[in-house]
Amino acid sequence: MLPSVPKKLGIPVLQAIDDKATALRDEMRKRGMHAEETIFVGNDVNDLPTLDVAGYFVAPADSHPEVIRRADLILTKKRWARCFARTL
Repeated sequence: MLPSVPKKLGIPVLQAIDDKATALRDEMRKRGMHAEETIFVGNDVNDLPTLDVAGYFVAPADSHPEVIRRADLILTKKRWARCFARTL
């Protein structure tokens, strides 16, 4: 279960998405956002296609090694939902 923090802040959290890059592009277009205004938090290889979409890619400490290798920022906490709440 995700924390209520993103909802309270009006930050969209999309779950159970097969094509995350397309979903992210659609969300950005809907909100009139550009890559440099977008942060994506991902922890597994299925999140890697979003690297070409978001301006900044964040990975929790327990992410897949390839995700950690390619992330712009690696958080010190594990599990992205907990990281997200603590980072904000």
